[in-house]
Amino acid sequence: RSAALGSFELVILVGLNEGEWPARTERNIFYPQWLLQDFGWPSDADTLAGERDAFRELLRLSRSRVAVFRHQLEQDIPTVESPFLEEIHDVAGANVDSIPTHEMMALITSRHEALRFGLVTPQTMRPQKHVSGILSNHVAELEPVSATAFELYLRCPFKYFSKYVLRLNEEEDVPPGLTPLQLGRIVHDILKEGFTQWDAGTPDARAITDDNYDDAVALFTQIAADKIPRRYQGREMARLFGSLGQPGTIEWLLREEVTRGPIARRLVEHPFRTTLRLDHGPDGASPWFVDVKGRADRVDIDDDGALHVYDYKTGKAPDTKATLQVPLYAMCLAQDLSAHPREAAYLSLRDRKAVHRDDYEATALRLVETYQHISDGNFPARPSHDRLCDSCGYVGACRKEFDVSTFTPDLTASPDHL
Repeated sequence: RSAALGSFELVILVGLNEGEWPARTERNIFYPQWLLQDFGWPSDADTLAGERDAFRELLRLSRSRVAVFRHQLEQDIPTVESPFLEEIHDVAGANVDSIPTHEMMALITSRHEALRFGLVTPQTMRPQKHVSGILSNHVAELEPVSATAFELYLRCPFKYFSKYVLRLNEEEDVPPGLTPLQLGRIVHDILKEGFTQWDAGTPDARAITDDNYDDAVALFTQIAADKIPRRYQGREMARLFGSLGQPGTIEWLLREEVTRGPIARRLVEHPFRTTLRLDHGPDGASPWFVDVKGRADRVDIDDDGALHVYDYKTGKAPDTKATLQVPLYAMCLAQDLSAHPREAAYLSLRDRKAVHRDDYEATALRLVETYQHISDGNFPARPSHDRLCDSCGYVGACRKEFDVSTFTPDLTASPDHL
């Protein structure tokens, strides 16, 4: 599945034997084929035609060479060649040659050997506009910029490409119980409705103090009981509001409100769209104006008119190298509200800590660089951490294991020493 999205100098297909190409299909022992077809089940002929078309597509992947192999014995028993071999001669413009026995040592197992045996040149081993996740054309309609989308690019450019350019649906393993995404949405809804009801009827934001703390906890507990599905309430309520000797995540957040002190205004789930002005932009633009759209989880305005921008994270504290959302939101809202950003922080409910971000200059630079990479069509399969691949839903389309940009040949060495 992933090979069909690639572009290659050399393609090798192995195991061209009957039973492998096409693969054997298992018969349904409970229902006859004619009955299954009435319910839209593909016939054997349809399945074979689909696999044949897929094989023909593989033969056209390479711009220069395709090598195919089959084995003649399997457990000392002669094998039968694949019927798909006849497709090779039908490919338009194909020049079919057999590989002599004395050249079998030229079988390729690495990029180094491909270069050594002359199947590719040093020039084709270098990153080019048509390989290694780099498009030959620019990406249009990049604005309004979404900080969430740009953070996805920082975590893995190819994942951004799959979701926002190819518009592929991410395959997910559905765990038992609430997924992290579902739980995150529920927690955001609880906090939004809780603070909205807490501030209702008052012109300013209502402070949470030691005197009314129990009232705030009771309000948020009631809202959570209405939001969380009944079958998951026992575990999730204990996680959010704690148990004997163990405070919950929302309790921690409300205690932070007590220590933070009074504020003049509290904006919850605040949407905005800002034409942000930066001193420098892509291609030397100065100044540069970029359209940014987002929704801030919390924006507090203190008595001095300064901004405090928060983003809730139900998971662990985010990596500062792969995030720009909170400082970018603070920059946009400071421009919109003509206010000074005093605080920008991720509130990690799982780790129960605040990750403060005041790196506004670095965020502006990261925004410009990311904007430039995306608009140039640069989408290599290069995650910020390899562990991200374990839960990625785009592994079926990813070519991370074949990244030519990681290999730079020594052009001064002789072929025997490459």
